[in-house]
Amino acid sequence: MSGGREQAQEARTETDFMVTTQPAPWRGMAVVVALMLAAFTFNTAENLPIGLLGLISESLQVSVSAVGLLVTGYGVGRPGEVGG
Repeated sequence: MSGGREQAQEARTETDFMVTTQPAPWRGMAVVVALMLAAFTFNTAENLPIGLLGLISESLQVSVSAVGLLVTGYGVGRPGEVGG
């Protein structure tokens, strides 16, 4: 009888002894807050200049359409930056 028990103990692997734990309760909220901050930052950086076109054009003393082209050029980027 004891021979079977020894074989069963030898057959155990490392995964039999792994301890599974629940993530910390604050971790889910921290992930959501990080995603919210990232989304806010991205949208602010990309969309804020559109709302400020009039102020930028007055400051630079150019037309609103010229500033619109400036903002569009920034959004498109240089052709050399695409893919590399």
